[in-house]
Amino acid sequence: MITLKNVNKYFNRHKKNQVHVINNISLNLKNNGLVAFLGPSGCGKTTLLNVIGGLDKIKSGKIYIDNKKISSKCSYKVDKIRNINIGYIFQDYKLIDNLSVFDNVALVLTMIGIKDKKEIKKRVEYVLEKVGMERYKNRPSSMLSGGERQRVAVARAIVKDPDIILADEPTGNLDSKNSLEIMKIIKSISKERLVLLVTHEESLARFYADRIIELSDGKAIKDFENTQNDELDYEIDNNIYLKDIILWTLFSGLTICMNAVAGEADEKYISKVLKDNIRFTVVTEFLLSTFTFSFWVELIIIPITTVIVLFDTVAEHKSDAIAVHKLLQDVMAFAGLCVILQTVRVGILEYRELNVINTLVSFFIPIVYLLLVTPLEYAFELYSKYEMLFIQMHFKEPRDKKVKRKRHLKVIKACGLSVRKIILFQKQCIPRMYVSMSDSEFEALISQLEEICQ
Repeated sequence: MITLKNVNKYFNRHKKNQVHVINNISLNLKNNGLVAFLGPSGCGKTTLLNVIGGLDKIKSGKIYIDNKKISSKCSYKVDKIRNINIGYIFQDYKLIDNLSVFDNVALVLTMIGIKDKKEIKKRVEYVLEKVGMERYKNRPSSMLSGGERQRVAVARAIVKDPDIILADEPTGNLDSKNSLEIMKIIKSISKERLVLLVTHEESLARFYADRIIELSDGKAIKDFENTQNDELDYEIDNNIYLKDIILWTLFSGLTICMNAVAGEADEKYISKVLKDNIRFTVVTEFLLSTFTFSFWVELIIIPITTVIVLFDTVAEHKSDAIAVHKLLQDVMAFAGLCVILQTVRVGILEYRELNVINTLVSFFIPIVYLLLVTPLEYAFELYSKYEMLFIQMHFKEPRDKKVKRKRHLKVIKACGLSVRKIILFQKQCIPRMYVSMSDSEFEALISQLEEICQ
C-alpha cells in the first residue's frame, strides 16, 4: 500500500516563476489494481509519479510504502526500496541499444544482486514469454520496433517481481495497435500488483483503469473508482496517422512528377499513376509491417524503395534505359515475393496472435488514401500544364483579351483532361503560332492537333 499525506512540491521555489507542481495531495493506494493519473500537460502527473518512486524529493508531507516512510529516509535507503519494490516503464523505453533483448532484461537482476545464471535465465525467459518477446531474446534491441521495445521495457520492469509498477506514458510513442497490446499486458500485470499509470489517453484510462485520479494545477480534483465500458472507444484506432498521410502523399506526388518528366502523359495517365503508387504502397506497407525494423532502418528502407520506383518510372519511358527498367522491375518483383513468403510464414507461425481486422485496416488505409488523393494530384498537374501552356501562348497571341479568352477555351475544349494533348499542343502547335494568326488558321491548328491525337 502507498499512502501520501499532504504532499507538496515546488519548482523554482521562492522565485518569480515558482510553480506549485504538487499541491497538498493525499492519497491511499491499494496493493493491486491499475490506477491512472489523468490531466493536461504540466498538471503534475509525472512529478507525482517520480516522488512516489523516490526519483524526486518533496518539499513537505509524508509518503509511505508498505507503512515505511520514504519521504524522510536517506537517499541510499530510498534507492534500496526503489530497486527492490518498484519497476519503471518509460515512454522512451530506456533500453541499451547494443545489448540483446535478454541482456537488457537480465541487467536489472544483476543490479539487484542476483548472480545465479540459471536463476537469471529462468526469470528472464519467463517474463519475455509473458510479454510475447521470448523468440526475440537474442535480437539486439536496436532492431526492434517501437511496440516490441516497449514490451521489453515491460518485461524489464516486472522481472524482479516488484510490488509497484510506475508507467509514465507507456503508449506515448506507439500506434493504436501496439498501444492496445501494451495496455492489455499492463492490465494483466495489475491483477497481482499495483500499477500507477500516467497517460494523456483518456479513452485508454477509462477502459482499462480500476481507479482514475484527475489532476489540475498540482491538485487532485477528481478521484473515483472506474466503471469500465464494454467497448473501447479509441478514436486513433481507425484514423489515418499524420505520418502516413505525409509519407504516402510525398511518394505519390514524387511518382506523378517523375511520370510527367518522363513523358508519361496520355489518357491512361491516372490509371498508370495509381498502379505505380499502389505497387509501391503494397510492397512498402507489407515490408514495414511484417518485418521487424527500428525507426532508423525504416528511414533507410523507405528512401531506397522510393529511389527504385522513381528510377523505374523514368527508365520505363527511355529507349536507352530498357535494361535498367527490367533490372528494377526484377528487384521489385523479388522484394514483393520475399514479402509475400514472409507474410505467409508469419501468418502460419503466429496465426493465434494475428488480428485480421487491424491488419486489413492498417494495410488498406494507405491504399484507399492514395485512391482518393491521386485524382486531386492529377487535377493539380493538369492545372499547372494549362497555366504553362497559356503563358507560352501569351507571347504569340494578339493583345485583344476577348480573342485570347476565346482561343484558350478552344484549347481547353480540344485537350480536355488529357495531359498528353496539352504536351502535344506545346510541342506541335505553339512553334507554328504567330500573332497575326486568324481565327480560321487557329481552328486549323486545333484540327491538326485532333488528327495527331487520333
